[in-house]
Amino acid sequence: MTDSKRKKKRIRLGLTRLPYLLVTLVALYLWDQGTVAIGPLRFLCGITALLALRHIFLVARFPGFFTWFTAPYIGLFLVYPIIAPMTGVDIPATDEVFLDYLFLAVSGLNLFILGYELTTSRRHSRRWNDSYTTTSGRLANTINILLALNLFAVVILIMNAGSFGAILSQTRLDLKVNAGLLSMAGIYLLGLGALLYPLLAVQIRRRPSRGIFWIPIIVAVEVFLFLALRVRTFPVIHVVGLLVGWYLICPRLTVLRSRRSPRLRSRLTTIQKFALVGVACALVLGMFVHRTFRGQFQAAESLGDVEINVADSIRYAFEGGGELGYSKWVLQILEIVPSQHDYLYGLSYYRLLFVPIPRSIWPEKPYNSQRIVAQWLEEDAVSVQTSPVGVIGDLYVNFGMWGILGMALFGMVFGRVDRSSSLTQALLLAVSFAMIFHLARGGFTNPLINLAVYFFAAHATAKYLVGRANVSPTINSQSNRSIDVAGTTPEVPHATS
Repeated sequence: MTDSKRKKKRIRLGLTRLPYLLVTLVALYLWDQGTVAIGPLRFLCGITALLALRHIFLVARFPGFFTWFTAPYIGLFLVYPIIAPMTGVDIPATDEVFLDYLFLAVSGLNLFILGYELTTSRRHSRRWNDSYTTTSGRLANTINILLALNLFAVVILIMNAGSFGAILSQTRLDLKVNAGLLSMAGIYLLGLGALLYPLLAVQIRRRPSRGIFWIPIIVAVEVFLFLALRVRTFPVIHVVGLLVGWYLICPRLTVLRSRRSPRLRSRLTTIQKFALVGVACALVLGMFVHRTFRGQFQAAESLGDVEINVADSIRYAFEGGGELGYSKWVLQILEIVPSQHDYLYGLSYYRLLFVPIPRSIWPEKPYNSQRIVAQWLEEDAVSVQTSPVGVIGDLYVNFGMWGILGMALFGMVFGRVDRSSSLTQALLLAVSFAMIFHLARGGFTNPLINLAVYFFAAHATAKYLVGRANVSPTINSQSNRSIDVAGTTPEVPHATS
């Protein structure tokens, strides 16, 4: 590389990072000015959200782990300070606390993006460049195995509850209190089985007639999971998995010995991009409605007593401390730490080292920060209750205002993770949105453990799928002739797991 090219590259990198560095410095200056700067800092929330959205769609890898983290962050922490004053909603905090919150919210995301840009790949190589090859037999075997895992998990959950009727009668608190090794095994099997959904999308897109068989099974499993677990995690994982499989994996996956089907574009058209945005909005709206439906369902004697209003669901997500109003939890923790409770000094993060030690051996093993914070916020909270306070709130609980620098470290990790475009990476991306969301929402130990499990499952699945498919097949008869998805003898692309 010549000196002029190196200089141009440094200039481009500098221009990419400059807006986020400037916003961070301006936020620091305004925070230092005191409560008179609340208005400008609130304006910076909007600027930060717009810059981050631009980075998602035009600069960073899309879709990528950056997308999975940044989009929830905007909804969780930047929407509330903008919308609350416009709608007349009272902000439950003093001006001093609200000022601290605004600085953490603004600088946190900008530092995250700066860290991401320090370690991610070069701009021209951020696209999903790899293509993958498998055989129809390996794809079918993998789908059957993953389906068996899901069904086995269903059986385990029923066994743990005692009967299907017992499942219907349980509340979320009952599920937490009665959680044991059997239920945990079922949940982890469901996590592994989530890889079924991106591969199902591949199969159904290539052979739409298969949807007649699979759609009733998918619906039945989703209904059971709602009744058994009362959480949105798995429905969200499955919907995102179907979308990633349909739009990202399928166009890049050559299935040898498959039937003729139309050639699939590896790049999204403008219509497909708008369709994806529409589906994403519908998914978010579904999360809001699911929250209110779950609450009414647990209290109602029959489905006829459940009344869902979409507008009320959105309002509750904002005013009730939901996905658009998570700022309230951070404000509460800023009120009581360190005035009433001391910092945790890194417990949220180094506790990960204690996970392999059973509590039966170490009864005094520290609880995760979400359970500790729940006891701080509510004195009568049950022992299993958790209160995540967001990634910025958790950093503050551990290290005070200096903790926000940890967002740059998170960004550097995400930048490294987003460098690969292997099949393992694509499968992991397909099933990881919910865990990345929980990470942004303030969890640490559990999301990382689940992501580690998903990674090994995705890697093993990818290794099996590519197998020997990267070896050009021998065409010795009409019956054995390998046909690619466009109906021609394939020129086998580079296969990577």
